[in-house]
Order: sequence, then C-alpha cells, then structure tokens
Amino acid sequence: MSYPQIITAITMELQRRYAGEGQDSARESGVVSQIIERQNAMPDYLRFPMRVLTRIFDFWGLVVCGHRFQNLDPAEQARMFDAWKKSRFNVCRNFARFYESLYLLIVLQEDAR
Repeated sequence: MSYPQIITAITMELQRRYAGEGQDSARESGVVSQIIERQNAMPDYLRFPMRVLTRIFDFWGLVVCGHRFQNLDPAEQARMFDAWKKSRFNVCRNFARFYESLYLLIVLQEDAR
C-alpha cells in the first residue's frame, strides 16, 4: 500500500483524460513526484487529511469494484473518479477537483518551459 502508487494511478487517470496518447512515462513520473512534493509542502493540518482521504479513495475501489483504485482497469478508474467528481458529498468533489487542478497546473507549467 504505497502512497506514491496511489498518486501514480490518479495521475495516469488524469493523463488519459487530459493528455494525448503521446505522453511518456518520464513525464508521468515527474508529475507524480511534483504532486507528492507539493503535498509535502502543505501545512500539517491540510497534508494529513489529504493523505487520509487519498487512501480512502484508493480503498473505496474495494467497496464499489472489488479492487483498490490503483488496481482497477482504466475504464473502472475513470468511472470511479467521475463518481467522486460528481458526488453529492462536497469532500469527494473537492478531492477530485484538487487532483485535477494540481495535475493541470503542473503539466501546463512544464509545457511553458
């Protein structure tokens, strides 16, 4: 149960959603490391709950699909991410928005270089 593996799975889902087929794994690992780095820079009162919520998201896949999010196939990952994005619970919607925004900011920042 590695936290970077969960972030990698979320990043891959967002990459499928927003990037083309031509994305390479070197960029993916760079984005993953930057997401983790930026989360580590958060104040403690935000960092800890975000890590807990990320793990809950990963394990929620067990409840709805029988596998953790990081072990789901891409179609199921997309459905699960969309379900959280459109959830009636604010915390789920904010979780999805956080990772989408962070992913897009990092990718756009890299593209600008």
